[in-house]
Amino acid sequence: DTDADTDADTDADTDTDTDTDTDTDTDTDTDTDTDTDTDTDTDADTDVETADTGAPGPDPSPYADCTAVYTPSVGGRTRYVYDPDGRLQTAQTDTDGNGSLDSTTTYGWTVVGGVVSSSTWTTTPGNITATSSYDAHGHITHNRLVVPGLPRTDTDYANTHDASQKLVHATVTTVGSTAVIDNDYDACERLTRTEVDSFGNGSQLQVTTTTWTDAGACLPSTSVSRGNGTTTTTTYDIGGRPISLNATGAASWSATWTWTCP
Repeated sequence: DTDADTDADTDADTDTDTDTDTDTDTDTDTDTDTDTDTDTDTDADTDVETADTGAPGPDPSPYADCTAVYTPSVGGRTRYVYDPDGRLQTAQTDTDGNGSLDSTTTYGWTVVGGVVSSSTWTTTPGNITATSSYDAHGHITHNRLVVPGLPRTDTDYANTHDASQKLVHATVTTVGSTAVIDNDYDACERLTRTEVDSFGNGSQLQVTTTTWTDAGACLPSTSVSRGNGTTTTTTYDIGGRPISLNATGAASWSATWTWTCP
């Protein structure tokens, strides 16, 4: 995602990423995504879950100069604002849906040669911050999450690329945690499989798979994620932006995105 990632995760994730996700990551979201996630959370990610954040996406980005209002059935709403390159600039959240602003996350991006090399975000109130670094291909390699009063969280991403430097696999580990997360990606750098090994020894695995139906080259029309007893179906508009989500099974909820773009 530049992944249009762009989300507001306070995750020690994994997504930068428009997360219509089904996170299995170690996040504490408010999604500022530097994620490679597969959340089952009801986060406010607006990204199409791709290899996450910073990697060059479609040109021009479908998120360029857009705003999106994300409304989950569990309540509240988040308004996202993207810059001309389709990178997330602000996320404003009304947690209880009463019309008052409860939190704001602002994002900063360092771009070298058209590829993100580092990013930061800060959520207020609370002064929660995260800094991320990326490899030469714009894929996240390290994220540091700082929550005042708590130990900092450092998460590392070991990335594997194909001959064309597309991300095909990432192994995610967090300092102090036994969990190992393995993510697989398709030719469009979109998440297709996540395996969470909670203890790092293969004794407890959780697997989530995602299949994509495209309306054009790397332009999704639907995606279906299955894992942990839940099936999540997301639909996309003609520009490849998520517009509706429906989860059934162990976790049942829905969400909509309303986009305003040039």
